[in-house]
Amino acid sequence: MAEETRERLKELLERQEAALLGSQRRFGGQTCARFCWALSGVFVALTFVALALRHERAIHPRDDDLFIDFPASNNAVLSSKAVVSMPFHAYDARATIVSGHVSLAALNAMLDAHGDGRLWRAVSTTDGRGIAIVWLMKYNDSTAGPYNEIVVSFAVSARDGPDRELGCSAEDAFCGLAALNCRTGIHMLIYKLWLDSQLAIDIGRELLGCDKYPAAIESTLTERNQLGMKVEGVLRATFALPSLHEAFVARPLKTLELAASMIHTLGLRDATRLALQGSRVTRTFVTSAGIAHGVKADVNALIPATLKPSPTFALSFRAWDNATDSWTFTGELESLGFVPALVQFDPSLRFVMMLPHNQDVDTLRRAAP
Repeated sequence: MAEETRERLKELLERQEAALLGSQRRFGGQTCARFCWALSGVFVALTFVALALRHERAIHPRDDDLFIDFPASNNAVLSSKAVVSMPFHAYDARATIVSGHVSLAALNAMLDAHGDGRLWRAVSTTDGRGIAIVWLMKYNDSTAGPYNEIVVSFAVSARDGPDRELGCSAEDAFCGLAALNCRTGIHMLIYKLWLDSQLAIDIGRELLGCDKYPAAIESTLTERNQLGMKVEGVLRATFALPSLHEAFVARPLKTLELAASMIHTLGLRDATRLALQGSRVTRTFVTSAGIAHGVKADVNALIPATLKPSPTFALSFRAWDNATDSWTFTGELESLGFVPALVQFDPSLRFVMMLPHNQDVDTLRRAAP
């Protein structure tokens, strides 16, 4: 089956390369630069395909070696008297990640009002915009059971560090990806989260320092791969999810352009490194100050996490299309002026989220009832 898939994808890519060659003959040197970038995109796409086909998914999510290497071996008691095992395990989650840009002034004002501005400030694109990344999560199985969650996060750097301006424009779909994966000193600050599980809220606030709030979340996914999300007072959105069919059959030229854009934004070395970093990605997330037990009130919690995307995740991206997609932030987030740019999709993300680096375990134990 893997061999048939490999041959099919190879055939599709060869057809698109032939189509691009035909375009070059028709339009001459005018398309030379675009053609060269597109060929680079073919190379990256083939690399992604090879990487995807090399990794196999565990038959049952809980049997994945990720959870064997990071076992949930420590019990923690919450204020509700519930006992949970840590680190936090997300055995199977559908993740839709929408990245884009926001008003830099509004974002920094929001960070100041939330208490995060004492230590962190938003990083800026070359045209003076901030970077926002929104995670639309549907957990099918986790430490807290099944639930839905909306995570709003921003790209930040230390307030007392050097000024950090990203080397990309807000109009570049991959600017947010470049910020968080290939630039030193830039972190993802998890601002606020809305979800429909009280147990997950308690774990997030008491153990991880995540500023979580209860919310009724309506999530629909149609047969035509359209995702609809509604969170009262927070968000209304409808848009198409990326898919391999769309990438290689319905809109192959657009996929090649995006792949070329990735190389242009990240550079060939970093784009290749991102593609080849393997089936696991380790990141440290910044969460809120003054929430997690055992973390000093005047500092943000630092959460190490190891994520294991699906093998096809590297291929599952698409540019936001204002003609067919819609996104509206309401309430406190409306002032950000969020403009979506890129959609990424993972049908079966798995990850482990550890307790904060800077958490005092003895204080944490004393906080337990």
